Amino acid sequence: MNMKNAYQIIFVIFFIFVTAAILSAKNLDALVDYSIQYEPCKNDLNCLGIGLPNPPKEVLDLLESADPSIEYKQAVTLVLLKTYRYHLENFHQGYEIRGEITGILWKREINPFLQAFHDFSGVSISGEFVHSEIGYKWASQNRAIANTPEIMSELKRIELELGKIEKGIYWENQNS
Repeated sequence: MNMKNAYQIIFVIFFIFVTAAILSAKNLDALVDYSIQYEPCKNDLNCLGIGLPNPPKEVLDLLESADPSIEYKQAVTLVLLKTYRYHLENFHQGYEIRGEITGILWKREINPFLQAFHDFSGVSISGEFVHSEIGYKWASQNRAIANTPEIMSELKRIELELGKIEKGIYWENQNS
């Protein structure tokens, strides 16, 4: 093998890695954008907001196949935090988040966000009840995850709601 062929092979390998990194970053951008824009029950009057969202296919594919980088972990955790915050603000307690209510039946399938969270955190999602505070507890103990403005904001909002609930203040117009 001469030097020219070796350089060509190195260039091709480099090109493949760069292309894969660009495509991965683009897909990760879709997950990050989804997590930042996600708001439980936004524009859905029939939504109960109990379970986790079912993401679009592009995000779902990434949740099922991506390497869990720090940005990936932050995006998944942000969705869990927003769901827990929604529970606290609207119902003053957390809920089971493994499935969703479909009519009068409880569909108990593992949500892709919850599965992804379990895969990178190691937090158990088996057992009788998986509380929506799962992401909050994990992010509180793993503050390296919380270094985005979105996650810090959600953690503060959750802590504010927990403080109100502890004081028995359930609605803004109550005086304590």
